[in-house]
Amino acid sequence: MILQEVWATGGPHRLHRQRVRGPSVAHTVNNSETLPQNVQVPFDGQRVFIVDTVPSNAGTYTCIVRNSAGESRKNIHVTVLEPPEFIEKQFDQNVRVISGSPLSLACLVKGHPQPLIEWRKDGQTITDNVFSGSPLSLACLVKGHPQPLIEWRKDGQTITENVFSDNGQRLTMDSQGMTTHRFTCLVSNKAGSVARDFFVQESEGIFTVDKSTLMLVNAQKDHEDTFTCIAKNSAGEAARDFEVVVLIAPHIKGSLVEDVEVVEGYEMTLDCDFDASPEPVVQWTKDGDSLPRTAQLLNGDHTLAMSGVTRNSAGVFRCALSNKAGSAEKTFNVRVVQKPDLENSDEITVVKV
Repeated sequence: MILQEVWATGGPHRLHRQRVRGPSVAHTVNNSETLPQNVQVPFDGQRVFIVDTVPSNAGTYTCIVRNSAGESRKNIHVTVLEPPEFIEKQFDQNVRVISGSPLSLACLVKGHPQPLIEWRKDGQTITDNVFSGSPLSLACLVKGHPQPLIEWRKDGQTITENVFSDNGQRLTMDSQGMTTHRFTCLVSNKAGSVARDFFVQESEGIFTVDKSTLMLVNAQKDHEDTFTCIAKNSAGEAARDFEVVVLIAPHIKGSLVEDVEVVEGYEMTLDCDFDASPEPVVQWTKDGDSLPRTAQLLNGDHTLAMSGVTRNSAGVFRCALSNKAGSAEKTFNVRVVQKPDLENSDEITVVKV
């Protein structure tokens, strides 16, 4: 019996057979005499053609030659290579996340052999890691009959803390103080056992599990970049880019409430300094209503200016900020100090002593 391996990546392929002399040639696929529809055998039976190879064409093809003296067999094992292909056809390339929130990017692919996945940030390879102090969540989804038992281990030691959910399939722990650890999910029932390892390393707030999912556990502005998922196997590769934009809710610089005193007749400026991304909409009000006509907004509406203030200029001014990430507000309690005023100041009083 001769065993020969053939690798195919799609399209028509011919499985070569040795020329034979005899009354009968038969072919089987995986011990079945029923050949797939795209498998063709010429009249002489000495060759087999596979047209437009598909994954189901994988298997053992056997050529059986028989005559009165006996029979001979030749086995050819066909493995169909499938280049990486993304399971999710539709995805958001432009991803927005609010600063401080978690973000998950999925790279679900199929192919044969199973593709290897690599994540890159701005062209630089990302290693598996988790941000210190952020919650670490690992999933070990299982099935079997009877229902398997799940045991979690950390660096080979059984975890006894109550940190599990979903019947033990999920582990959630505080990563504070973690360096590098190996977590193991051990699954067993009467039929046998399997284990899966997770390697966790503290680093820059980026965490991957099995390379299929990348998580930003606490998105910050310096995470804003192009993340690339690259899937490779011996049949080819596929890549997908995610443009991550981190939104920052408006944050007031300094105090949220400011008491302001201005002398009557002088100029008043109110500065509303903030950080935000994208640039927020700025709205000023006085006593809950629109601004007086004498007010001017300067510096991209960051500053309110009024010249020649009067006693009517006193009141509560508010600077309200809002963008897609959130909102903030600063209050100015404005008090106008009046100049001293003498009654009947136009009269000249003569005093004799």
